[in-house]
Amino acid sequence: MKKGHRLIFFLIGLAGMALLVIRLDPEENHFRDVLHPNTLLFLAGMLLLWVFIYAIHTQAYYRIIDPKNKEIRWITIYRIVVSGFALNNLTPFGLAGGEPYRIMELRPYIGTRRAASATLSFTLVFIIGHVLMWITGIAVYVILGCPGETWITVLLLITAAVFIGITMIFFLKRKGGIVMPLMRLGLRIPWLKKHTQKFLDKNEEHLREIDESYIAFKSHPRNFAMVVLTEYGARIAESLEYFLIYLYIGQKVNFLGGILILSMASLIGNLFFMIPMQAGTREGGMVMALRWLGIDPTVGVPGGLLYRVRDILLNLIGIACILIEKKHEEKFPPGEAEEPEIAEDEKNAV
Repeated sequence: MKKGHRLIFFLIGLAGMALLVIRLDPEENHFRDVLHPNTLLFLAGMLLLWVFIYAIHTQAYYRIIDPKNKEIRWITIYRIVVSGFALNNLTPFGLAGGEPYRIMELRPYIGTRRAASATLSFTLVFIIGHVLMWITGIAVYVILGCPGETWITVLLLITAAVFIGITMIFFLKRKGGIVMPLMRLGLRIPWLKKHTQKFLDKNEEHLREIDESYIAFKSHPRNFAMVVLTEYGARIAESLEYFLIYLYIGQKVNFLGGILILSMASLIGNLFFMIPMQAGTREGGMVMALRWLGIDPTVGVPGGLLYRVRDILLNLIGIACILIEKKHEEKFPPGEAEEPEIAEDEKNAV
C-alpha cells in the first residue's frame, strides 16, 4: 500500500478514536478506578486474551487466502487483521474502513481480485460467526428458563428462527455469488440504479471474477466448514472476556453466563452498527443479560468500563499497526495485470 493511503487510514482511525474519547465523561465512567495496579494487570491479561482471539481470526483469513501461498506470511495477515478490526470499530457503519484497508494491503501479494474475494469471504464468514453466537446466546437464554419478559422471549425466539434460516441458506447454497446479486438488487432501486449501472459497466468482468472465486471457496465443504468453525471458535473465546471481567469484580458468572452477556451485548450493539465502537449500545445488552442472570445490573457499569478501556487500548494498537510497513517485492505492482490462470489456482488452493 502507498504511504499516502496508509496515512489516510491511520488518520481515519485516529479521528474515530478522538471522537470516542471526547464523548466519554471521566467522572461518570469512573476512569480513576482503572489506574489501580491490579486493574492494570487485569487489562494486560485481557489484551493477551485478544492476542489469542486475533490469532484465531487470522487463521480463518489465512485458510481463505491459501496457506500454500508463500508470498505472504501469517504474521503479515495477523497485522492486517488487527488493523482492519480497529478501523471497523472506529468508523461508522462498521465495515466502512477495515475492508478496503485489508484489500489494499493484500493486493501487492495476491492481486486485487483475489484480495477482494478473500476479504469478502472472510467478512461473510465473520458475520456468520456472529449469527452462530447469537443463536447460541438465545439457546442459553432458553436453558435458563426464558427469564425475560414475555415479549422479549417471543422476539428472541423469532430472531433465532430467522438466524437459523439465514445460516441454513448460507451453508446449503452452493451456486451463485454475492457481488452480482447485490448489483442486480441495486439496479432495481430507483435512486441507486444509475450509479449501479455506471459502476457495473466499468467493473462487471472483475465483479464476476470475484464471485467465481467466492463460489470456488464455498465449493470445498471441508475447508469452508473449518473456516466457519474457526470463526465461531473466536466468538466462544470472546465470551471468556465477559466471564473473566465479572469474575474479577466479584460476581458469580459462569461460562454460559459469559456467552449470554456477549451475545446480547453483540446483538444490541450490531442493531446500532452506525455508532463507532457501538458506544453505549453494548452496555445496554450487557445490563439486560445481567438482569436475566440474577445479578444487580449496576455492576454493568464497572464491567462495561473494563471492556471499554480494553477496547480503546486494543484499537490504539490496531491503529499503530497501520503504520507498520514491511518492505517486500510486490508480486502485483499497481497497473500490472494479474495472473491469467488465477481462477484455476484458487480452486486448487481452497
